[in-house]
Amino acid sequence: MSNIQLGLVLLIGSLLISNICHGPSGTRRGAEISIYEHENYRGITETITLGSRCKNFGGSFRNKISSVRLHSGCVQLCREEHCNQCTDIRESYAALSDFNLNDQIQSIMGCNEPSGHQSLAAGTGDHNRISS
Repeated sequence: MSNIQLGLVLLIGSLLISNICHGPSGTRRGAEISIYEHENYRGITETITLGSRCKNFGGSFRNKISSVRLHSGCVQLCREEHCNQCTDIRESYAALSDFNLNDQIQSIMGCNEPSGHQSLAAGTGDHNRISS
């Protein structure tokens, strides 16, 4: 086998391994967020990778999230189960009480990126966006 053929085999092999570990290039990875029981990123914590499916909280985090650290993407924090009455977040927040969301989150999912979201200041729709 020539050096060129060997190089092609190694390149193809590494691409296959990368696709197995990380998904094919261009695949959108879900948003990643850490949720915290208390303000200032304290207390019980959990890190979640989210896609477009809604995750309802039960047990330890239902209505008990007080701060969030966003690692990537956009996340919808929702006041009701099944991802209803949601607020988009695009950055970390040490105190959800600043946005009247403290201990009110019942479900969560990655943003669908619809264009009709309103700002938190307007606060008139089911979906709001916290932005800086």
